[in-house]
Amino acid sequence: MSKDSLTRAKDTRGRPVKGVYRRDGKYYAGITIGGRWTFRALDATNLTEARKEREKLLLDHVEGRQVARDGATFADLFSEWQGARRLWNRTRNHEAHLLHRHLSTIEHRRIQDIDARDLARILRGMRDRYSPWTTVAVYRVIAGVFALALRRGVIVRSPVDGLAPSERPKQRNAREVAVLDAAALDRLIASGVTDRWRVALALAG
Repeated sequence: MSKDSLTRAKDTRGRPVKGVYRRDGKYYAGITIGGRWTFRALDATNLTEARKEREKLLLDHVEGRQVARDGATFADLFSEWQGARRLWNRTRNHEAHLLHRHLSTIEHRRIQDIDARDLARILRGMRDRYSPWTTVAVYRVIAGVFALALRRGVIVRSPVDGLAPSERPKQRNAREVAVLDAAALDRLIASGVTDRWRVALALAG
């Protein structure tokens, strides 16, 4: 990434912030690795978070926790994720369908370049267009692939951790419980075969 395509981030007083840059609303950290000045995309959504994330990158690098640049794409890790599990062909094909249909924007991107905002954009875009079941299934693919990438040492932090609770889809299987009106409750009590059952139904109602 060229420095010319980035602009220095500025604080509330208009002063440039050391090592923090912006482009298209996203934050980037400028750090020296191996004697070379390089840029890393950040998950930060504001300047305070960007500063803290850059400091962590620097600390990780100093302590040897920063992973080397890896060319593996999301699709590469998806294939490895499937290969690491025992799956029925139907499940394997369904997950591949979810990848190609709903994750095409990140499918061929380097997995190290994908951040939480990329994932949030995908999941938010599915809310009103697809069922909760489908959205949860896509989320499980995302979470599974990044969990494997983390275990393999390809990334040091999963962008899934940067999703807000409201951005994590939840399965809605529970049916709404019907509320009985007075007439329905009377019919239910009358259906009791003995006085004892009728009293029990009345108390429960």
